[in-house]
Amino acid sequence: MAVSIEKTQLYTDFMLTTASRSTSFLRNLDNCKIPKSERASFVNGLYHLGKLAPPVFVDGTINELQSTGKILSIQNVELRE
Repeated sequence: MAVSIEKTQLYTDFMLTTASRSTSFLRNLDNCKIPKSERASFVNGLYHLGKLAPPVFVDGTINELQSTGKILSIQNVELRE
């Protein structure tokens, strides 16, 4: 379970950084000005614009929850399924 949490945190951090870069990219695009100090950020925002990273679940965690019966501790039925 710790591996799933760790990987999900890495993806969350990536998506937050991507959102920040995309915001900067769109702001510069809207202004039609790209200061020299922000050119690298602009290119990076363009590259990452629209990229999403889904959470990663390690099968071992899900299998353990099922085999121990702890899967029922997930109250949201849709999520549990």
